[in-house]
Amino acid sequence: CYLFSLHMRNLGILVALSLVLVLLAFLKRVPWRHVASIAAMVALCAGLVIFVKNYYSGQIWQGSEFPTINNTTSAFGSVLSLFTLQGLLNLLVNFLGRVFYLGCSTFFLFYWAVFIIVRDLWRAVKRKDLAVFHIMEFFALLTMLGEIGISCLFMIEPTRTDHVLYGRYHEQVLGPLLMFGLMRLQGLRSTRYFMPVSIASHLTASGLLFAYFRAFNLEAVLSPPSMAGVLGFFSPTDVSVVVRYTFSLAMFSAFIFLIFYLLLCIPKRQMVAIILTTVAAAWVILGYQAANLIFYSRTEAKAVFYELTRDMQQMWQDAEICYVVSDGHDDPANVFSNENFTLLGRKFCFPRTRMQIVTIRELLEMELPAN
Repeated sequence: CYLFSLHMRNLGILVALSLVLVLLAFLKRVPWRHVASIAAMVALCAGLVIFVKNYYSGQIWQGSEFPTINNTTSAFGSVLSLFTLQGLLNLLVNFLGRVFYLGCSTFFLFYWAVFIIVRDLWRAVKRKDLAVFHIMEFFALLTMLGEIGISCLFMIEPTRTDHVLYGRYHEQVLGPLLMFGLMRLQGLRSTRYFMPVSIASHLTASGLLFAYFRAFNLEAVLSPPSMAGVLGFFSPTDVSVVVRYTFSLAMFSAFIFLIFYLLLCIPKRQMVAIILTTVAAAWVILGYQAANLIFYSRTEAKAVFYELTRDMQQMWQDAEICYVVSDGHDDPANVFSNENFTLLGRKFCFPRTRMQIVTIRELLEMELPAN
């Protein structure tokens, strides 16, 4: 409930929790009354979060429809598009792009963890021996799938490349899932088919994503917060953005994975520790580069702007100003545009100023005072 209160796209965690509780009740591991009690508490907390968010969003944004893009209702509205061929294709590509991104950012460790969990669950079901450890694996896998699914629904009509290669809102549940794979990392070298199948699937996914980006002419825009895990990857500078974040990403991450695989073939106990230390160091370096780009540079620029707004608020307190936007700013496809972000940011900084939003065409037709 806490993660859901931070952001409503964490709904997948609550869904995964509900399914695991129902499974435990069917297996007679917990009484149904306990499941009902927990479900009532979760529903009460979720309802309270939605009420508080809607209230404060209405107070801050003053009736703007912009905050509703992160509500769960906006995701449910996207379900109807799944009944079309284009909607189903977008869903599959969104899912593929997110799995490909996680595979790249973890140097295939995400694939290995999912393989281990699925294999453990399959063996447990065949033996009819579902232990507590398997329930934990099942919850970690369901949580990741739920978060990816919610993310796919929010971006069911992608217009940019970073709407498909997307890591936000499901990266925060990646750690527990990876732990199940890291605990059995030594077994990677003895799993005969994992290495060739994972590399072949990875490269195939990069080709499919490249073809989709080109076929539907998606805008080559990369938002650092959406792709923090791969921002610092090596890539040739003389290639297009689409090539860089499909083929280049795939080849670089596959190369790093091959190095890890060869190191595991060396019969020394320290090799797993060396690999984990190297991966941790790489994540720290990549994370610092992403944080520097996302937080530090932007924070400095915003700090300067907020200093200016202090004096401007006094000047414009009783004024009515015109804010000029492009003619298509209110198109649903442009809801995530920088222009709309900037507009709402200015409205937030000047809450007492009457701001009239006009398009360029409307401005040309207005009769402005001579002075």
